[in-house]
Amino acid sequence: DNINFSKITGRVVLESSEDFQTRYLLNVGLQNGIQKGNAVVDHNRLVGRVMDVSDHYSKIQLLADKHSKVPISILNTHYRGIAAGTYQDGYLKLLYLPENAEVQDGQIVVTSGEERYIPHGIYVGKLVKRDKEIYIEVPKNANKNLALVSVLKLEDNFADARTKAR
Repeated sequence: DNINFSKITGRVVLESSEDFQTRYLLNVGLQNGIQKGNAVVDHNRLVGRVMDVSDHYSKIQLLADKHSKVPISILNTHYRGIAAGTYQDGYLKLLYLPENAEVQDGQIVVTSGEERYIPHGIYVGKLVKRDKEIYIEVPKNANKNLALVSVLKLEDNFADARTKAR
């Protein structure tokens, strides 16, 4: 697809809790090339996305946020779905998986690349079946004590450069 991303590291400058959800503010923004929707990673795993951006700051929506939804793929299968935030620490709900899908506990879940600002292949978690439901288990406390994170910035690719030249 000739799509390239670069990492911009940001420091968490504010942490707040609203409606049982933790929110973070980063010290990077529009002047650093950050855009709404950019993926936010920590230790090469997806922790959220940029939900609001100003000149110097970005607000992050964490994966665990009850309003978070990210397109995913189950590694080494053709199955795709949506990872949805829940109130359960350490678990995301897997939505839109076919009823007859043959999946097993422990299978790796990555981003599907179906969103413009979130590339394919970022680690999300592992599948786990609980109470006849399928969840994605993310590392415990994955969204706790974030200090430095990287924002994946979409770089101009060849097609974009050609369009801008016209």
